[in-house]
Amino acid sequence: MALRVLLADESSTIKKVFQLALQDFAVEVRSVNIGVDVATVATAFKPDIVFADVLLQKKNGYDVCAELKGNALLKTLPIVLMWSGFMELDEDKFQASQANAQLEKPFDVTALRKLITDLVPRTQNQKL
Repeated sequence: MALRVLLADESSTIKKVFQLALQDFAVEVRSVNIGVDVATVATAFKPDIVFADVLLQKKNGYDVCAELKGNALLKTLPIVLMWSGFMELDEDKFQASQANAQLEKPFDVTALRKLITDLVPRTQNQKL
């Protein structure tokens, strides 16, 4: 079964990087461009993990994460907040969002894969 990743980010380049970096998992990446759509897509798509940019439009990544963690159907879903290196992650908002991890962009492919294997247990049995 393919690894299902929900990517909440405006960049088509980031989506391509995810697909290439995780191809060993037979990954299926679904992307969402605006924050207000993430919960709806997550409910329908049933991802194994969510990566959300903190700078999403119409609902930022911190709020998206808090919304997912507050949803009974999605609260156990691992969520990684991403941010660009030109800014700083707001640690207070990060803690309040209940995100499982953080990832600074641009990121190293090894760091991305480690997050996946750490947060999605079924991937640990898959040889990389």
